[in-house]
Amino acid sequence: MFHAASSRAVFPELTRSGPLRTAAILFVSLLAGCAGGGMGRLPEGLSPSDLNLVIVTLDTTRADRIGCYGDRDILTPQLDALAARGALFEQAHATAPLTLPSHSSIFTSRYPPAHGVRDNGGFFLSESEETLAEVLSAHGFATGGFVSAYVLDRRWGIAQGFDRYFDDFDLAKYRTLSMGDIQRRGDETLGKALDWIRDQRGKRFFAWLHLYDPHSPYDPPEPYATAYAGRLYDGEIAYVDSLIGELMDDLSRSGLSSRTLVVVVGDHGESLGEHKESGHAFFVYGTSTHVPLILSGPWPGLAGMRIPGVVSTIDIMPTVLELLGVHHAVHGQGRSLVPLVEGRSLSEPLVAYSESFYPRYHFGWSDLRTLRTDRYRFIEAPRPEIYDTSKDPLETENLAGALPELLARMRGMLARIEGEMGEASTTTAPQEMDEETLRKLAALGYIGSTVDTAGKGSGELADPKDKIEIVNRMHEAKDDQLKGDSKTAIEKLRRVVADAPEVIDAWFRLGNAYFEEREFPLALEMYRRTLALKPDHDWAMVNMANVYVEMGRIDDALVGYRRFLERDPANDLIAYRLAETLLDAGRIGEAGAMFRRVLEIAPGKAAAAVGLAAAAMRRGDPAGARAEVARALTIDPNVRNAHYNLALALEAEGNARVAVEEYRKEISLHPHSFKAQFNLSRLLGLSGDVKGQVGELRAAMEDNPEFHVGRYYLSKALLDAGDLAGAEREAKRALEASPENYYAPLGQYVLADVYARSGRTVAAQEAVRRGRELEARNLPPPPS
Repeated sequence: MFHAASSRAVFPELTRSGPLRTAAILFVSLLAGCAGGGMGRLPEGLSPSDLNLVIVTLDTTRADRIGCYGDRDILTPQLDALAARGALFEQAHATAPLTLPSHSSIFTSRYPPAHGVRDNGGFFLSESEETLAEVLSAHGFATGGFVSAYVLDRRWGIAQGFDRYFDDFDLAKYRTLSMGDIQRRGDETLGKALDWIRDQRGKRFFAWLHLYDPHSPYDPPEPYATAYAGRLYDGEIAYVDSLIGELMDDLSRSGLSSRTLVVVVGDHGESLGEHKESGHAFFVYGTSTHVPLILSGPWPGLAGMRIPGVVSTIDIMPTVLELLGVHHAVHGQGRSLVPLVEGRSLSEPLVAYSESFYPRYHFGWSDLRTLRTDRYRFIEAPRPEIYDTSKDPLETENLAGALPELLARMRGMLARIEGEMGEASTTTAPQEMDEETLRKLAALGYIGSTVDTAGKGSGELADPKDKIEIVNRMHEAKDDQLKGDSKTAIEKLRRVVADAPEVIDAWFRLGNAYFEEREFPLALEMYRRTLALKPDHDWAMVNMANVYVEMGRIDDALVGYRRFLERDPANDLIAYRLAETLLDAGRIGEAGAMFRRVLEIAPGKAAAAVGLAAAAMRRGDPAGARAEVARALTIDPNVRNAHYNLALALEAEGNARVAVEEYRKEISLHPHSFKAQFNLSRLLGLSGDVKGQVGELRAAMEDNPEFHVGRYYLSKALLDAGDLAGAEREAKRALEASPENYYAPLGQYVLADVYARSGRTVAAQEAVRRGRELEARNLPPPPS
């Protein structure tokens, strides 16, 4: 392990004399000093122990798409102003082009091989790792983390040390689960962060705000969508810039800006077609590792500093601890950059290490590792690469073949650095399944035969450079799916698996696309193909279980959920999904036990308390339901379905008037709550408010056109309102869309009434006959 004083891997040759030092200087320039005279002292009356800390991480944000980094075609006034008041690091590099590994490095000061998180999903930051939040919490800071993507959910271990961690993602709206797709807009996350900061009056605090918006698909809100039409990625960054402005304005209004250290850093970049990569995660060129890093605080001499040398995001933790006056030995590879912001040079030049294991884990191809010195980028790959960034900043001319001695030195340097950082002491990836478990899952149809590439060296696997066109097709298909165009995604993904059947993610995304198209047998087959290539693919197993739920094969679904929980007992998401499935299957006792388990795993998951309320209602216990709703609202006053279940309990107790108000509260908090709209319409109809009843039913159908029960009721409400044409139209639409529905007789009787009132006697008699025929079939009622 390393300590901050001597933790960072450096170039030992540079400390020696003679030919070896001269040879080293051929490929490493000494770290340049920074512009200006240094940060100087804090204003009188202020000491480091008075300072707060705010870190903003910008997802998928490359440095050269920001005004203060030289982009003249984008407006980022807030980031530019922050840099003008602080220090800008011109060559900061992320440790991985992936969100979870990169953030794990930022908050532990350790490279991925050391902290063990090598990919998004399937890896967990071990409790044995010491995070920045844990250190600051131990030194009396209040700590709050606010994240915008499920990839940073607490279950991956990244929340260690935070008193408050906002990661409450509403997964109910996702029919299939794919970690990178679950996200929220930055304004929502910022709002939660500001609320928390305002509550820390008189306390020293550390707030982390994560903004995911620049991640694909690029869909900035107005006015940025119009202003940046044709370059929506830039529009997302401009939007995020405005959020940083809101943050800084709020800190200023509350008097906190004069005693708060603010750090803004990208977690990784975005290739945007350079090196033929459309997105990120796959390659480790500067397009996806070179990130913005701006440090701003109340030091007068800090303003306008530009620091040109190579630094790494692992340097942030020891740097901010020193600036905050927190004396703590950091057991990582990072080193404090305070000498640079003081206007001095470091005694030894630095090198930034980055890696991507994404090609190996998701495609079965070679992983990539890179070193970035002040002059060169070296990439270890089946066909190695070296770029002289001083002459070739876009990294287009590979010099590895022409400079064999330099290649050998770079490889030696990489070997030393990897040896010094070590491997993670704990196994953070899921364990492989034993043969008996594999056999049982295969018998249940979850998996087929398996393919293993885990033991193969990088040299035995395909070079990612040769496969990038396939990756881009995958990226396009993902964007199609996120936009709701599953059919186009299927076409592209089919071409991918035809050309490269070893690509794990292609089979998985095909399963998701077929799920969206409700082609469940095909979805199952695609998930089986995924699990054949990667038996521990969590999301394939879960989504396969979701398919079984849709097909009514509840027992098969429970196998998948339970198997997942055996391997990951602390996964509150899957425990909650299992509890919901049990509740829908009428297994009330088991569902209640599982909801309670969710609350044991995640006491802040208010939705589990709402689930207990729903279970109480199924047992005929409205008083118990009200108690559970009260518990849920104490945890989170805005939790979905709390007021809905409270309204159900009040109805059961005969208090329809207050139930109406609770349904209205649910709709106000969650405008697309079609079940609450439906139940409210029913109560309004019973009270004689037919106009209100029709309005709520129309709203329910707009929010969920597949809610066929609502359409049958809408036809009846329109009939009662005297709108014969509307009643006929909606009844026919309901019967056409869902002819085997329990409420289909109602549709026929509505038509019969319409026909009778308009003088179409024969048609009315025929509709009555069909209604009675449907009633005689005893069609099953829909699930509650």
